[in-house]
Amino acid sequence: PTSNATLQLYLLELDGLTKQEVDTGCPSVGTPAFSPNGRFLAWVCNQKEFRSEIVLQDLRNHQLRTLRQTPTLIEGIAWSPDSQRIVFSTDSDSGALREIEVKDPSHEENISLGQDASDLAMHPRGSGFAYVKNSYNVNIWRLDLSSIPAHAQQVIASSQTSRAPSISPDGKKIAFESDRTGALQIWIADADGSNVDRKSVV
Repeated sequence: PTSNATLQLYLLELDGLTKQEVDTGCPSVGTPAFSPNGRFLAWVCNQKEFRSEIVLQDLRNHQLRTLRQTPTLIEGIAWSPDSQRIVFSTDSDSGALREIEVKDPSHEENISLGQDASDLAMHPRGSGFAYVKNSYNVNIWRLDLSSIPAHAQQVIASSQTSRAPSISPDGKKIAFESDRTGALQIWIADADGSNVDRKSVV
């Protein structure tokens, strides 16, 4: 979901299909997941400006605890079979996977496998997990409207996303957004796509 979406969390009673809203205190909730031991409910709280938090609710007393805050969107979470750890991915660092401990969420480890990951699911017996691998390759093209038919030529290419191009008033430079280094940044290139240079982090 986008940072401006409004998504609430409900518990659905299968006998009678009655629903009860969970008091999350969050404007937009995503990817809820019960811990395997049934003690906790975790979800992602998407705040404004595309920031995310992993929030944990103790189902015994309904107390809330924020485990992790990120300046980017969290794409998915999954519990370890022993309910001690949570694996998650974000839309930064090319969707790399990370793992935190519930008791000590400051202890975070990178998982060496997985890239462009979202929608995580752990195997019940802990023998592995599955995830969706998102692949985007968005490049910048120039369309010559003076030719018939109009001719398209690729100007800026990357294995990651390049988007939102803006040509300078003198026509000599192109500014654009790209996450080719793992984070969304502003880049500048010559009009023909050469001499690409990073300028700042978005």
